[in-house]
Amino acid sequence: MLGIVKSVVVYGPQGSGKSMHAEEIKNFFGLKKIYDGMCLGSAPQLNTLILTNLTPDFRLLDPIGIKHFHIDDVLEKIKGARQ
Repeated sequence: MLGIVKSVVVYGPQGSGKSMHAEEIKNFFGLKKIYDGMCLGSAPQLNTLILTNLTPDFRLLDPIGIKHFHIDDVLEKIKGARQ
């Protein structure tokens, strides 16, 4: 989906469906692992779906090639791909 991907951060409030849809999101982006936690600093950086309640600092993620999406946006992407 995204070419060569280090990791993808999906963020949103608690109860928004991140964990419930984690496996589907991981497969959509072709990732191998899921990290579900609040601390981004300890998250793996290769082939990992990173789920967090915290809005990431995009200035830190963009230069190192980590993609980031709000949960609502990624669920819309998946829905669009199914149609």
